[in-house]
This record gives sequence, C-alpha cells and structure tokens, in this order.
Amino acid sequence: MVMVMVLHVRHFMFLFLSEPTKPLTLQSQVVPNNATVQIGKYKISTSQLLGSKNAQILYLRLPESSTFYGQGYQAYGKETLKKLYSTDISGITTTDGKNTYTLTELKDLVATILRFRRAKDIRVLDYADSFSATDDDDVQLEHADRVASAKLVVDVVKEEKIPGTIKA
Repeated sequence: MVMVMVLHVRHFMFLFLSEPTKPLTLQSQVVPNNATVQIGKYKISTSQLLGSKNAQILYLRLPESSTFYGQGYQAYGKETLKKLYSTDISGITTTDGKNTYTLTELKDLVATILRFRRAKDIRVLDYADSFSATDDDDVQLEHADRVASAKLVVDVVKEEKIPGTIKA
C-alpha cells in the first residue's frame, strides 16, 4: 500500500492507495463519501477519492496559512501548522471547530494513522526546506504549510521508528 501525505488548502490530508481489486476499508466496510472515522478521541472526515474504491482520503481540516510564510487568517485565530510545528502556538483548531490538537497530539494521530495503514512508501513534500523568518526573507522555497506537514510526518516516522520509506 502506498500512503501519500499531502497538505492541500486547509487540509492536512492522507491519501491511501491499495490494489484496485482490494477496496480500502475501515473496520471491513467501504467508507462512503463525506463520512467520519474515529481515530483515538478524534472524529476525522473521510471520503473516497472521486468514488474510487481503492483511494481513501482522511482530512484533518487544519487552517492554512494566509501567506507563503505561515501567517494565519484572522477567522482561525491566525493559527497555522507552521506556528504549531515551531511551537509559537500551543494548539491548532480545525476549520470546522470540531478538533483541537497540540503538536504532541497531532504527532500521535499521524503515528496512529501510519501504523494502522502499514504504509511502505510514505510520500511527503520538501521536508529539508527551511522556514523563512519574514516575508522579506527568501530562504524558504516551498509554502510554509507544506514544509511543516512534511517535517511533522518525517519527525513522526523517525521518533516512532515507523517502518517505511520516506520519499520527498
């Protein structure tokens, strides 16, 4: 199974791909579109990718940065994944207000998902990129949310000794 972790417009998103003849399931049932699954104490939104039975998406619904460098939107208390990862904030609340995560809780959730899915290929964006300190600093080559999500997943894989190959 391939696990692809993607950050996409307000969604820290996990995409799981399996053999076309083996539909992805949670608790041995095909997951309908717009459903939720319980992972630990959190209810996570899930859907099949375009109705495909071999691709499932888990949406964490984290707020996105309002700028390339990681500033947040006022509507979400200026919370961003970059700020959480950099410990500038103690928690981040989902855009639907249903879940709030500390960095430790988010890492635990990611570790639970990776262990449960037994992913062999873990694909992330550029985790080696650095964060820029200001909008005038051009050190950062990738959007802050993408860098933070990739760094978080790589940290989890290393800290929890999760088997699998990380590919950027």
